[in-house]
Amino acid sequence: MNARIPCRSENPNSENPNSENPNSEHPKSERQQARSKCASVSMGALAVGALMLGVAPGFDSVPVAHAAIAGWCATSLRPADVWNTLTVDVSVSRQRLTSAGNPLGAPAPNAAYRLERSSRSGTWKTVVTVLSVERPPMYAFSGALMSPKPIPVARIEDDENGTPVRAYGANGALITPTLLANTSSPTNMVRSTGQQWLDAFVAAPTRKTSRQQAFEQIYGKATKVGILNKYARTVTNGSDEVLVDPKTVVPVEANALRNGKRLGHRTFVYGPAPDSALVRTNVHTDIVTAPNTGDRAVVDTTFSNVCLELRR
Repeated sequence: MNARIPCRSENPNSENPNSENPNSEHPKSERQQARSKCASVSMGALAVGALMLGVAPGFDSVPVAHAAIAGWCATSLRPADVWNTLTVDVSVSRQRLTSAGNPLGAPAPNAAYRLERSSRSGTWKTVVTVLSVERPPMYAFSGALMSPKPIPVARIEDDENGTPVRAYGANGALITPTLLANTSSPTNMVRSTGQQWLDAFVAAPTRKTSRQQAFEQIYGKATKVGILNKYARTVTNGSDEVLVDPKTVVPVEANALRNGKRLGHRTFVYGPAPDSALVRTNVHTDIVTAPNTGDRAVVDTTFSNVCLELRR
């Protein structure tokens, strides 16, 4: 799901979003609720991106997690079998840090999702269901602890055919464009059919050559860095590089360099999957968001309960 639903811009001259209505038991403003919806959608996009990203930031060898961490579903088909649906549970934690590593701003909530990609209809469709989002306790003005409100965005659907991404609330209703900006204009890139995208998540040994050819098509021939293969390309004001394990041809580290500084860094951890394949279990992302101050955004995405099914 390449598209995201952009959040509506806020007028700096509008009323203070932190203001509270003293006559209400629910001090959270509509503007804050809208921001919460946007945050849910953005974190869902992070989960999808970490799953689909073919190159991302290991070191001496491919980091392989214990099989229990990979959490391959006991009833799952094998990657080489005929299947049309992938489901996986995704946990996302985020934090903003200063250049010294100190927390910056309000803590970001941890979230858990269930991601499903299916081609039952003949074309790929992605559905992200929100399982949980951490929220701080809310209190009424009387001091009583209030029950948490339903998660603002409960499900995101992408037909992957160029039509807009759709977001649904906890009651199953489509969230209107007034709350999630302009959902009426297509923002998606149409995906091709097939299962090539699965190589970014479940790396089968039978597809080593295909993965190598894909790297070479983007970056050219690799050079040796220790025991790893380094693929690199020059871009405006810098370069992008990916370190790949030559035995399995999976990316273990990726870096983005701009004007001599590393602004983006990602590492991958893998777990064992059926048929001697590897499945991605964790992506750690560290991005410099303010080059002048060194402020960073750090995201950890963990995958579990991976299941391949043939649905009718």
